[in-house]
Amino acid sequence: MPVLNGWIWSEVFCIPSLPMWRSLTQTRELFTVMCRITANMDELCDTLQPRLALDEYGNERRYYRIDFQIALLFGLTEFQALVIWKDGDVSD
Repeated sequence: MPVLNGWIWSEVFCIPSLPMWRSLTQTRELFTVMCRITANMDELCDTLQPRLALDEYGNERRYYRIDFQIALLFGLTEFQALVIWKDGDVSD
C-alpha cells in the first residue's frame, strides 16, 4: 500500500527583515511541526500513467508523477488535512 507521509510546518514568529523566500534549512529554528499527515494513496496510484524523460546521457527514462494538494480545514478546536487531486475533470 503506497502511503504519503509528510509534515505541516508553521512559522513560530515573524522577523520582518528576513525575506519571504527563505528556506526551511536556513531558518529551521523559526519553524515548528504543526501536524503529521499520513494518507493511503491507493486510489491515486491507480491513475498513474508512465512518462518519459531524457537523462543527462540522452537515454529515455520512465517515471511516474502524482499531482495532489493538501487542503487544511480549520475548526474552532481542531483542524483537518485532506489530500485532493483531479481525476479526469472531477476533483476528489
